Formats: sequence, structure tokens, C-alpha cells
Amino acid sequence: MIVGILSRIAPFLILLAVIAAPPALAGYQGDLGSYNGQIAGPSGNFYYSVGVGMTAGEPSPTLNNNLLVSGTVAYSINDPYDSFTVSFTRNHKVSVESGVFGYEHEPSIAVDPGNPDNVVVASHHEGLAGLPNAIGVYYSMDGGATWAGPLVMPLAQEGDIYHSDPALASTGDGVFYLAYMSIGPRETPGGYYLSASIVVAKSVDGGATWSIIHVIEPNYLIDEMNQSGIIPFSVMLDKPYISAARVGGSDVVVVTYTAIADGYDTINRLSTTILRITAVVSPDGGSTWIGPSTVAEAVNTSEGMRFGGGIQVLQGSNPAVSPDGSIYVAYYDSLSDGYLEGKAAIMVSVSQDFGQTWSKPEQAAVIGREMDYYSPSGFRMAASMFPSIDVSPDGTIYVAYASAGQDDPGDVFLVYKTPESQVWEEPLMISRGEGSLQFFPWLDVDESGRVHVIWGDTMNDPSHMSYHVIYATFDPASGSIEYGQVTDYASFALGVFFIGDYFNVAASQGQVYAVWTDARMSIKKVGSLIYIGGDTSIFYAKLGERPQPRLIIAPEELEAGRAAIASIQLEDFPSYGVYMLSIEGVPLTGIDSLIFTDELGRAVQKTILPPLASGSYSLQLVAFSDSSIHAEKDVTYIDVVLGAVDASKQEILESVRETAMSTGSALESLETRMASLEEIARQNSQDIGEIKGSLDDVSASVDTLSSRLGDIEASINSKIDTASEDIKNEVRSEGEKTRSTVNSMLGEIESLINEKTSGIMGAIEELGTSIQKGVEEAKGDAETAISRGNMAIGLSVLALLAGLGGVVLAFRKA
Repeated sequence: MIVGILSRIAPFLILLAVIAAPPALAGYQGDLGSYNGQIAGPSGNFYYSVGVGMTAGEPSPTLNNNLLVSGTVAYSINDPYDSFTVSFTRNHKVSVESGVFGYEHEPSIAVDPGNPDNVVVASHHEGLAGLPNAIGVYYSMDGGATWAGPLVMPLAQEGDIYHSDPALASTGDGVFYLAYMSIGPRETPGGYYLSASIVVAKSVDGGATWSIIHVIEPNYLIDEMNQSGIIPFSVMLDKPYISAARVGGSDVVVVTYTAIADGYDTINRLSTTILRITAVVSPDGGSTWIGPSTVAEAVNTSEGMRFGGGIQVLQGSNPAVSPDGSIYVAYYDSLSDGYLEGKAAIMVSVSQDFGQTWSKPEQAAVIGREMDYYSPSGFRMAASMFPSIDVSPDGTIYVAYASAGQDDPGDVFLVYKTPESQVWEEPLMISRGEGSLQFFPWLDVDESGRVHVIWGDTMNDPSHMSYHVIYATFDPASGSIEYGQVTDYASFALGVFFIGDYFNVAASQGQVYAVWTDARMSIKKVGSLIYIGGDTSIFYAKLGERPQPRLIIAPEELEAGRAAIASIQLEDFPSYGVYMLSIEGVPLTGIDSLIFTDELGRAVQKTILPPLASGSYSLQLVAFSDSSIHAEKDVTYIDVVLGAVDASKQEILESVRETAMSTGSALESLETRMASLEEIARQNSQDIGEIKGSLDDVSASVDTLSSRLGDIEASINSKIDTASEDIKNEVRSEGEKTRSTVNSMLGEIESLINEKTSGIMGAIEELGTSIQKGVEEAKGDAETAISRGNMAIGLSVLALLAGLGGVVLAFRKA
């Protein structure tokens, strides 16, 4: 477990390490050390600082070898769901910060069942309208492409100071209902205390405007306690949830909550704590209300606790209106062994008369092991055991909840009961991943009867510091389950201590809409500073395709052995993501190696790439939150000097080939002229045989010359190959001596050419003398023919000399 935790916090340590690792500047000529394809590790210590600014300036004009953290490998997430077959769109940020930092959480969502483009979201919004915590409402008329808001809901009383716990529902035609808490000081016989009213508001224009239609004050419970001889010390109306449906042309609206009261029983002389699941119902869209009525109640006394009993907690009620107008309420019951101790139960009660009476609660499922109050990374998660309930068109009741497992801190379960059955089916565990934490499940049943569930999931993260949002859809006809990953970037929950008590999902007309508290922006760049921890936002996604991230690097070829400044461009990445650069799985440090994407998933940043040996390397974009690789691209390091030597060798060889071709053409021309001379001599002299013999000697000499030229070319090629190999060895071993060695070798080549050329000129002069002597010895009538032959031979020799002169000039030029 310790190893797993260390592997998960590695990105956090890397981020902190960048402070002590200034980036390098391309072209640095200092000592780069020996690389040979190996990546050097850093020196120095990490240190921990949450919320402390870190300077993120321009690249430093110095090279520091501490560019890479040795031994820290980026992890690709192991998908416990095998493969996701359901796709969600790019995640969109709905909430708007009221300052530099935003703390928005606990979202609720509703969609107009007749118009799936009309979507409304409500959430906590710290600092909005100057309140410590306000309810902000956002609405969209284009399926979530754009959002208006936040609209601040009114407080119930003038002295109230903040809101809490929003819950939304819609019945169609632009009608939405919202329940929330309005909290402030209240006076009781025991003094002033902090209490809450439950407020119900209504919008008839798709969420653009709202009006309060009902307020439930805690005074009724205070009066009831006084009448029972209990002095009330504090009364709180907590955790409201809402459901609404159009039944017979009218909107049936139900709001449930937990009434919590502490007091002293003067009759029995006992301290008393009452927890009561309570409901109010309107059968006509808010014009009239029935209740408050009690669904279930637990009374805890000091006497019971004195004899070893625990406080029995009833909490987290959630209502659902069925197509026939029946109202179901599910809630959490800690049982008598106490809250977060031992076992608990999911209980369900039903009312057939709009909440005037309620059935005896029945147990829908047993929580064999209660979850902890806080997650291992520190955020509150106990409300994960609170149930989410809905009813399908055929009357089947579905409930989702979370429970700790034998080896898991939390798993998600689905349990249901059909109209024909008298008992609840065995709970079905729909989450996967041994050791993973799954929390905050929520479900919705669409008009076809298909069940849609979302939850938070640490996805095999042993430290549980990062989480994704997972989606499952259950087909009751086949019993099959399909999965999808809602989030395109994991939330990093280190330093985030409150993400609300629930996420939310709504489904209608084949579309699914999810909202959740997202912590990806808990790592934030503000000007030249980077901050870690705390910031949360409301994000949204729906069914649909998301674009593939594109990584663009310029230049793609870098000089081996030198650090270089490269331009890194990101397109179509997740919004507001934070990425580390990694080469071959080893993250780079330096403040410029962290890349922050904007709202559209774009970023352009210059960063320092380290000096490496020649070769191809994989450059990866690694998500800071969970170390998953989002994109990768190859970059190539090339040896610039050796590349230039190879190019020079090719130029020399090409010049030799061209010269040899020119010499061959000159020899062909000489042979033609010699054939013409032979014909003239045969016609004009009886000594033509002697002349022919001389000409044959000339031809043989030319053949010898051609052969010697071939030997010269082969010798030159051999010398060049040997010299090139020597040059490469000299470059690798001597560095700066490369150019002088190349000049020396080229000098040798030039001397060789001069030497060979001098020999060729001597042979030609001897051949000319021999021919001249033969001509002078010719007699008789061939004198005229000999004169003509001498002229032809002279011209041919001049042509040969011209061709050979070109060879000499070409070699010297090369």
C-alpha cells in the first residue's frame, strides 16, 4: 500500500521539484556530461507546500542537468471496466468563480422531459453574492453548449446568512422545481441556535426566473417538542431532496428532508435527540401542500446510550413519484449499532395518498459494512451510503447506494423491486475494480425504463487521491450493463476537503446528462504563480463523441547532445487540464514543463527539451492528476557533424562519377577518329601496314590508359571510403579536430590526383614521340597519306589532352 501511495503522489512531488530545477537554454556550450542515450537524474530535495505560490517565469539562460526525475515512470491507468462502450462529450465547466479561486460543489441537474435542450443545474457557490455559501442556478437552452447564470436564490428570512443542499426536478413545458436550505440564527426557549428553513422555488420559463412557492420553517417541530415536555436546544431541517412528475395533467411535487432536534425531556429527565424523515407534498404544482408528515423516526436518549447503545441515524432521504402518483421515499438507517458502526440498511416507504399516510418502511438492502466518514485523501464521503431512487414507467422501483466491501472502501450497488414481486431482488454490484473507492452514486430511469447510474471512482488509484466519474446503464430486459467514462480528465483531490455530498444525473429522450464536483482546477496557474489544493468547480457532460487530442511539436528534429527550446502545441485536449512532459516515461522538471490547457483544451508553450544522444524518443503528455498518458509523439535527435561528413562524401562520389562519364565520351570520340585515319592510310600508302601497326599501338596505349583511369577511380573511391570512415572515427573521438582531419584527408586525395595525373601526361608524351618517329620513317607515295594521318592523329591527341585536362580540373575542384 505504501508503495502504491508513493507512486500516486509522484506527480505532486514532481510539481514541487520544479522549483529547484531551472530549465535549460538551447545552444548551451558547457559540459553536458556523458549521455549515450541515458537520461541523467537530479540532485536536491523535494519539499511540500500547499497553496504557496511558485514562480513560473520564462526559461532560464542556464543549463541545469536536473531536467529529468530519474526512476519516476508515468502510469497509464488500468481500466477495471475492460473497455468503455459508451462515449461522453468533452467536459464543460458550468460554474463561474466569484473570485480568483472558486469553490462550487454539490450539484443537481434536471432536464425538461419534453425538450432535452432545456437543462438546469444548481449547486453550492461559495462567495457568490457575498454569501459564505449561496445556491447558484445555471440554465441552458441549447443542450448545454452555453449556459446563463449564476442566478442567486433568495433567502427565506432576512436574518439568514447562507444556502445549502440544492435539489432540482422538472415536469415539462419549461417547468422546474428547486428545493434548498436557507440557514440562519433562530430563537428557541433554550436560546439562539443555527437552524434552517426548507425553501421550494418554481420556474416556468426553463430556469430563467424563479419564485418561492413554499417555505417550511422549523417552528412546527419546536412547538411539538414543547407540547411533549421537551425543551428544544437546537432544531435543524437538513438534506432536502425533491421529485416531481406530471400525473393526470397536474404536477405532483414531493420534498423530503431530515428534521434533527436536540432537547431535554423534562418528564423522563433524559437528553433526547430526534431524527425524523419528513415529507411535504403538493398535488397541484405548488398551489397547496400536505404535511409535514413523518415517514420514519428514531428517538435517541441518554439512557439508551448509557447502556451501550449507539445513536441511530436516519438521513439522506430521497423521493420518487411514480406514473400513477404513488410516492416512494428511500433513506439511510444506521440501525441501533450506531452511525458508521457495523451494519446499516436502505429503507423504503410508500404513500398512496399524497403523503397523508405512509407504509411501514421495508428493508430494500443491507449495508454489510459502513463506509468511513472521510475518504483516504480527505474529502467527506459518508453520504455515499444515502440512497438514490426512481421508478420506471412499468412501476419497478430502483435504488442505488454505496457500501464498503471486505477489501474496498466503497462499492456501488443497484437493487430493485418489480410490481409483481413482494420482495426486493438481491443487490447487484455494478462498480468494478478491486481496491478502488466508488462513491456518490445517483440514478435516473428514462421513459423507456432503462436505468442510468453515475458515481465517483478512484479507478485503481491506491492512494485514492484522484477520481473519475463513471457511468453505467442497466437494461432490465436483458440484464446487461454497459459502461462509459464521463470525465475526460481526472480530479486531483489532494487538499480538497469538501466536494459536496452527491453528484447527479438526468436522462430523457435517449440523452444522458451528468454533473459532478470536479477538482482538476485545484492545480491552478495565476499569473506567474502555481497553487495547489482546494479549488472545485461544477462540470457537465452528455452522451456524444469527444475529439481526439492532437500534440504538435516544432521542431521535430533536434541536435543531439544539446538542450533545445521546442514549441509544444495542444489541440482538442480536455478543458483546464494540467500536463507534465515526459520523455520515454521519465517526467521532465522545470516550471515550463507544466502545461495548462484553456477552456477549449488548447495550449501553446515553449519548453526546454534535454540534451540527448542521437536517436528517436517518445515525448508524452501525462495528466498531472492521475499520470495517464493523453498523447505522445516522437522527436528525433540527430548528429549534425556526422551528417555533414556523409553529405560531403556523397558530393565527392557524384563528382567522380560525372568526370568518369565525361572521359568515357572522349575515348569513344578518339576511337572514331582513329578508324577514319586507318581508312585514309589504307587508300594512300603501301606502308599503311606499318602505320596501322603504329595505330594499333596507339589503340593499345589508349586501352591501357582507360584501364589505368578505371584503376584510378577505384583507388579514389577506396581512399574516400577509408577517409570517410576515418573522419567519422575522428569526429567521435576528437570532437573539434574533425574539420582539420577532413581538410588533411582531402589534401591527400588532391596530392594523389596530382601524382596520377602527372604519370598520365608522361605516357601521353611518350606515345606522341613514338608516333612521330613512325611517321618520319614512312616512304614513297604514302608521304601525303602520312601527312594527313599526322594531322588526324594530332587532332585526336589534342582532344584526348582536352578530356584529360577536364579530368584533372574536376579532381582538383572536388
